[in-house]
Amino acid sequence: MLYRLVYSSAATPELAEGELEKLLARARVRNEARGITGVLVSVDDLFLQILEGEKQVVLGLVERIERDPRHCRLKVFHEEEIAERAFSSWSMALVKPSAEQMSAWVKLEGTTTIGDILSSLETKPDRLPELIVNILNAIADH
Repeated sequence: MLYRLVYSSAATPELAEGELEKLLARARVRNEARGITGVLVSVDDLFLQILEGEKQVVLGLVERIERDPRHCRLKVFHEEEIAERAFSSWSMALVKPSAEQMSAWVKLEGTTTIGDILSSLETKPDRLPELIVNILNAIADH
């Protein structure tokens, strides 16, 4: 059965902008080999990542990310078994919206910090499907 996990984390000073691109390139190769798909949303040095794949593989990757010194404050806030992947075409897509754009994606007009958006997603996970659709739309627009 396929599995989806959504987490957030913060970048540490070790993860400079140029380093993010290198990390992403390596992640794409590794994820493709492991059958993991997903998206990394980067806003103001905070990340929201959606990972899809076999449960044990996804959980193993999250454990590895949690030990990575370039991430801190990792928090898993949604996990579910899924019938199909939302991000089947991407071993790891990257989207860099503003906090305001992301706020509009989850219908939180007036919310301007990514922290508030993540808190809202945690307390109201029913907003997640709409966020996924809007992330897919943003990827398609690139």
